[in-house]
Amino acid sequence: MNIEEKKILIDKLVQDRDNILLDYVSFSQQERLGISEIAKKWKEGKKLDELIPIKFYLHIPFCSRICTYCMYNTIVLDKKEEFDKYISDVFNYISRFKDIFLETRFRGIYVWWWTPSLFNVERLHRLFSKIFQEFSFDEKYYKTIELNPSSTTFEKLKCLKELWFDRVSFWVQSFNKKTLEKENRTYVSPERMKNLIDYSKELGFLDINTDIIVWMNDEWEDEVFQNFKILQNISPYTITVYTILKDMERSYFYKEDKETFYRQIGELYSKTLRKSNILSMYKKDDWSNVLGFTLTLKWKPKNKLLYDAHCEEKESLFWVGYKAYSKIWGIGSYEIRNFWERRNIHAFQKLTTKLEMYSYVLQTFQYKIDKKHFSKNFHLSFDKEFSEVLSFLEGEKIIKNSINEVVYIWDEKKIGYYGMLFLDTKTLLLFIKYRFYTSKN
Repeated sequence: MNIEEKKILIDKLVQDRDNILLDYVSFSQQERLGISEIAKKWKEGKKLDELIPIKFYLHIPFCSRICTYCMYNTIVLDKKEEFDKYISDVFNYISRFKDIFLETRFRGIYVWWWTPSLFNVERLHRLFSKIFQEFSFDEKYYKTIELNPSSTTFEKLKCLKELWFDRVSFWVQSFNKKTLEKENRTYVSPERMKNLIDYSKELGFLDINTDIIVWMNDEWEDEVFQNFKILQNISPYTITVYTILKDMERSYFYKEDKETFYRQIGELYSKTLRKSNILSMYKKDDWSNVLGFTLTLKWKPKNKLLYDAHCEEKESLFWVGYKAYSKIWGIGSYEIRNFWERRNIHAFQKLTTKLEMYSYVLQTFQYKIDKKHFSKNFHLSFDKEFSEVLSFLEGEKIIKNSINEVVYIWDEKKIGYYGMLFLDTKTLLLFIKYRFYTSKN
């Protein structure tokens, strides 16, 4: 099927549905498996290659409120008794995998997204002492937990340090109170944040990060400048900077000129960094494909631990919790669809290199496809694998194609249409059949 024939099919499929790429990412020929069957899949994966690294993620889903920009699976806390039920569910779940991972040294533990800091000291100790007793973790990698500073106390930080965590990340997001109120986000003063970070340093955490989201509600240079100036005074070891990507149509820059949206944001980042003089204290890494970067304090205490939170192609991921997504290299991936009941339903999908390749391409196509990363993951030339599609998209001025990357020129109404062109004929037809079936049900 050539490019023109694909376009005819996709025209009927996509129409005006913007979420078509996300639909594909979640598309699979799924089986409903119980916990015993998933345990058997992990045994198969371990036999297939015992040297494949495995990462351990834990999802704590509770928040005191839902921020308007949030895209994750969160639950507004009604009663604190829910915490105890959730901890019990976690214990019941991980007990089924204890023997399977007896010889495994996980490549880090990542407790992130949502609000683990809502737990009191007793619950934090009960949960994590159990996990660290049952499972082993490679000492070369950080044990990371993310915290909302509004629910973090000195006592909780001390407890976490005693429980062997060595990296904490505070979700600050902004020091602009009005902006946070608009986003339904809790506010923490710079003074309070400095106290928390200073105490974390006293406790000996090896990395202390703050997350900042810029351009929320079209914050202009002055507001972002103020955030950077405050952070210079607070001086966390690292600052992770993100651009808000949900509902980009809210952005003034996006409305004015979609094609130059990313470039404008990048230029404003750079201008604000220079103006704030923050680079006199921090060094900046490269831009990520979600338009963000990390600033690292130049005199941060040296250590040899690695932060490696993202799951690459030849790795596995064991993720525990509500709506958690796990991957068993060479075997398949699954989402926990029911974590609340003992039967624990999982939506399992057999993993193939082709499906993983397409998911990677379609997710990164929304921002920037890194050709070197593609080649490293899949041992294929991106230009050769997708030569016809690239030629068409470049000719229509839909992408900017360079030696190292493909950048999509944004048009949210067409992204699904153009993205589907990357699929081969067989996969495209399977996806059309899936979409037809799901629309009827």
